[in-house]
Amino acid sequence: MPTSGELIKKVQEKVLHFGASQLSLSETETRRALIDPIFAAIGWDMGNPIAVRMEWRKNPGDNPVDYAFMINGVPKLLVEAERLKADITSRKWRDQLLLYSTQLGVKWCALTNGNIIRIYNSLAEEAAADKLLFEIELKTIDTPVGLSICAFINKLLLLSEESLKTGKLDEVWDNIYTTRKVFDHLKDQKDTLVDDIVKDTKITKKSVGEVLDRIVGLRESFLEGDQVDGNWPPPPPVNKPWLIDGEKWHLISNIKSKSMEQLSDTAKRLLRINEIINHILPDVTGPHWGQKGYISFKVKNTIWLSVSTSSRTLDVHVKCDANQFPLEDLSQRLGVRIFDREAKFSEKFGLPSSIKKTENETNMLLKIKPDFDVENEEFSNFLKEAYESFVGK
Repeated sequence: MPTSGELIKKVQEKVLHFGASQLSLSETETRRALIDPIFAAIGWDMGNPIAVRMEWRKNPGDNPVDYAFMINGVPKLLVEAERLKADITSRKWRDQLLLYSTQLGVKWCALTNGNIIRIYNSLAEEAAADKLLFEIELKTIDTPVGLSICAFINKLLLLSEESLKTGKLDEVWDNIYTTRKVFDHLKDQKDTLVDDIVKDTKITKKSVGEVLDRIVGLRESFLEGDQVDGNWPPPPPVNKPWLIDGEKWHLISNIKSKSMEQLSDTAKRLLRINEIINHILPDVTGPHWGQKGYISFKVKNTIWLSVSTSSRTLDVHVKCDANQFPLEDLSQRLGVRIFDREAKFSEKFGLPSSIKKTENETNMLLKIKPDFDVENEEFSNFLKEAYESFVGK
């Protein structure tokens, strides 16, 4: 089964092909060739009218919206499509979509031409331009000016069925809205803040002003979650490449893929595990790539799960009450061996995928090798159960 990343990469190829060709896709062709596959890649059943309504109207006389993504029969996300080469940054398309979404009382709406996707909070009490939550672009994936495929998928998953059910978009909006307001307040009140700090610290007015200017200048970087340029905060040291591009470090240096375009099976398996965790456990943040030997997933800033990376084996460390998971039962569910602590090193090296408890029984260690089936439903069930054990549900 192709990963979400692989499916999106195929759509990206179409975007680049049709964008460079003389052929001008119509809106209908854009929807069929590009937009439908984008949402299918994050789990939407595009042929199921219970989940996705096409040309949806609330009332018979209303203008139809191209897509209404439904949760329990209620529209939670409206999407308006334009042809691939349409300029969807135009205020005309934005204002039309926001007006319609507001009238229908649907908070989340998106405008897309199959390449760019712009997500809006139609009910925010802000100017139209400030209702934009984020924008992502397929054409620039894995380029110096765009997101990595993993970062792109993480943002796109905010539009998944699971995300809409759990209110993940609302949580992201609240975080970004708060950040915007704090930085804007800093900018508006800069002169007052400078005077107060100078009075309390005796630092020169010029020095305080320069620091505040730098802080205010970080606004967009904080909103995007990107590493900033400049001297503050200092960039990661060049002798620690996992701090500069952790994803590339793990997928190429640790796992030994040929390139980001030619990922090994182990790398693809890791990315699929990332997708599964993000899909089934929206309260878990990650993956966090900035560690030398492992990636991590966190619950409220505490590492819950980590994956140590190497060319053939992924060691998945899961924090939980290991006593809740009898090894015999769990090994059968996952289709793996029980790790033999007493075996010789050579025997351990030759083992297939295996599971064991840590000595203090607060962790489970699942050693994933090429024989392991990450699509096994019991793997997802185990992750859910381990998460519930960790958070005390």
